[in-house]
Amino acid sequence: MEEFKIITGIFASLASPIVAIIVAYIAYQQWKVNSKKELRESNQHKLHVYLAVKRFLQSFDQKIEVDEKLYLEMQEALAISDFIFDEELNEWLNEIDCEATCWLDYQRIINLAESELSGIELSQVIGREKPYLEKSQDKLQDFHCELLGKFKDRLIM
Repeated sequence: MEEFKIITGIFASLASPIVAIIVAYIAYQQWKVNSKKELRESNQHKLHVYLAVKRFLQSFDQKIEVDEKLYLEMQEALAISDFIFDEELNEWLNEIDCEATCWLDYQRIINLAESELSGIELSQVIGREKPYLEKSQDKLQDFHCELLGKFKDRLIM
């Protein structure tokens, strides 16, 4: 009976450290799971931004016009990018946004002129705005060529 009390006492004294070790192990495993989940979510947001910009630029390359629905989707993605990418990439993405806005403005000016003007006035407006429109078009096409290179090292870490 005395041996039983000794063995019970040993197990009782070991119970607290064993429970503490088990709790610490469970906490560590939970931390690892949460870290991986956070990394997956971050990569998902980065990929979302990349895909929105890619869809926009690809559509522009194919149609040589700004699809306003894709443009709005890209702008929403760029709002997310401010929080997940470095300043260099965000500046580049803002250049894309700026060029798309410029292209839309030049195209609207030309469209308005075509609907309201004729003759020499129309040709003057088109002659003045067309070079700017084409310059924005070239820049947007160049951005599409640079896209993967800009995102490649930043997408999955």
